[in-house]
Order: sequence, then structure tokens, then C-alpha cells
Amino acid sequence: MDKFKMIYNILADICKVALKHKDATLNDDTGGMMMEEFKTAFAKYPEQERKLAVTIADAVMKYLFE
Repeated sequence: MDKFKMIYNILADICKVALKHKDATLNDDTGGMMMEEFKTAFAKYPEQERKLAVTIADAVMKYLFE
């Protein structure tokens, strides 16, 4: 899979999780649920791409919860 498509897929997975919780109250419970969903969504990626996905998701979570 080419790198641009991989990045697109990672961003799409992050958006799906974030949009699923868009109306939720941002608290520890919501954050925990989102992190579990990210782990599940990222399990399909090879190790290097999974690390990239986790880094991007971490930045999104910091933005949402800070």
C-alpha cells in the first residue's frame, strides 16, 4: 500500500473514532473508550504505520483533553 493511502486510512480511522464521540462529555471515561477504539482500529496496520497512527491519535487526544 502506498504511503499516501496509508496516511489517509490512518486519518480516516482517527476521524471515525473522534466523530463517534463528538457529542460526549470530554472526561476520563470518554478518553479511555476512545483509546481502546484507537487500539482496535490500529491493530490492522504494520508496526511502523501503527506507531505513526498512535502518534497522530495522541496529538488529537492532547488537543481534545487539554
